[in-house]
Amino acid sequence: RLFACVEGGAWWPVDWSLDGQTILALDYRSVNESALWTFDVASGERTQLTPDAGDTPVYWGGGAFSADGRSVLSVSDTGSEFRHLVRIDLGSREVSTIVPPQEHDLSRYALSEDRTTMAVVVNDNGFSRLQLHDLPSGRERPMKAVLPKGVIRNLHWHPKGRLLAFTLSSARSPSDAYVLDTTKGHINCYVGPNKTSLAQTDQPVVFDPDTQRTKADAGETLMVPPVREELLVEP
Repeated sequence: RLFACVEGGAWWPVDWSLDGQTILALDYRSVNESALWTFDVASGERTQLTPDAGDTPVYWGGGAFSADGRSVLSVSDTGSEFRHLVRIDLGSREVSTIVPPQEHDLSRYALSEDRTTMAVVVNDNGFSRLQLHDLPSGRERPMKAVLPKGVIRNLHWHPKGRLLAFTLSSARSPSDAYVLDTTKGHINCYVGPNKTSLAQTDQPVVFDPDTQRTKADAGETLMVPPVREELLVEP
């Protein structure tokens, strides 16, 4: 059935409410301006959730309903020069900051299935920095492993919430698949049929792009296989 007729250039749904009665949609207007709306599934009635931009365009980077269903989580540059993680109350529509703005834009994010952990990618001078934040507090969870410098894309959580998969591209590697165990802080690199651990101990590890090797503080050196025929992510 026809759900709703909308005006403008580009609209797309970004999330369902947990009760299945509401759709969150993004109204994309330009690279610097967008808005979030909620749609009632039964009636098709829509309500603008984000404040009117006025003379200053505001960016809203998609969104997701919170675990308690009372708010929407999104990325925005509202009130700041940089894009950061915010919360929009569905009742009052008040916007509050979850993670304070940093000196770099938050470029990507993914919410775990239980909606209690947010993985975010910060654009740090052209290189990606991966962070984990507990919700609803926004507290950053420490990362034990150190990734090679590159650009992170394609964040995907395992349905059980413990594993986070993503790809990382760099000047020396077009795209490798990685899996982070968020409970142990270990990261595995999946390259073709091979798997290389970037943290088999609790010690931080450092990747050397010249030797293509990863060395832990404990002295263990691990070779990253050069074969990149197929990306394989095991469940």
